[in-house]
Amino acid sequence: MIDHGDPDIPALKVEVMETVEIGPIPIFFSNQNLAMGLKSHSHHGEVTVAFSTLNGGHGYPSFETTNDALRKHVLALTGKGLFTNATNEDVARRLFAWIDSIDWATQEPWAEWGGDYQLLGVDLDVHSNHDKIGHDNGVTRYTVTRHPAVNDQFLIAPIFGEATDIPWKD
Repeated sequence: MIDHGDPDIPALKVEVMETVEIGPIPIFFSNQNLAMGLKSHSHHGEVTVAFSTLNGGHGYPSFETTNDALRKHVLALTGKGLFTNATNEDVARRLFAWIDSIDWATQEPWAEWGGDYQLLGVDLDVHSNHDKIGHDNGVTRYTVTRHPAVNDQFLIAPIFGEATDIPWKD
């Protein structure tokens, strides 16, 4: 149960996941997709970063200083040049790992505001136009999300078989 602080509104009696999302952060990146036999090419994209709010407190501190620092961190990776031997999925995975490397509790400006949160996921929206490679005209979203866990036990059913460590399972 989560206490939302208003006695005139019924308490939440279901398990919920609270998130804070920042974005979209506009980026420009180039990748060399060897897995699909594609030459180096470039995309405009947008990154949205989602944080889980933990333990019912306040989550990611969304302020100008923190969001600017997050944007700079994302642009530091995407502005390095070519993502070599990388599919768009690989670019999304690298963005997730890069953002997850931040120590939110000790690194400024995030430490100043506190909060109880962790990176939940990264959405990479890749904008494409018809071209010689065969890209479609539109946007494709690539998402990397942390698996929800309790006591380091995944709460999702495995691909083969049945999950056994689910607290609510009879």
